[in-house]
Amino acid sequence: MVSPFVGRILDWYKKSTGQEYTADKDPGVNSVKLIAREFRLRNFKTQVMAASFRNINEIIELAGVDLLTISPALLEQLDNLSERVENKISDILQNDMINHEMMSREKFDDEIKNDRCAFELLTQGIEKFKEDTLALEEKIESIIKKK
Repeated sequence: MVSPFVGRILDWYKKSTGQEYTADKDPGVNSVKLIAREFRLRNFKTQVMAASFRNINEIIELAGVDLLTISPALLEQLDNLSERVENKISDILQNDMINHEMMSREKFDDEIKNDRCAFELLTQGIEKFKEDTLALEEKIESIIKKK
């Protein structure tokens, strides 16, 4: 499973550019679409679980992705919608897969290196996982010592 944080990506871009984004131009939404497409093109048995939404329009744009984690407040807003939410992802991905060549490892590495948002958020995420792992190991060690 891979879980891109839509809202964190959007926050980074808004801070970096000073711009506002509509859901269809939202960099977080578009990142999830790209990730889902690449995994499907490569036939990886990996689910994409989009998370960290800032508004229901992001969720609506990603309707049809494998999994979504949605806060209770946004679930309530979705529940109150009068219109039906359509699966937008399947058709988009199907069309993209027909007209898209797979990205090479070299191109992927180059794009990550040159994408400040991806590089910064990925680095921060890895550092946070590292910190959390060390804290968990310390906690487990202290519990074991108490016994």
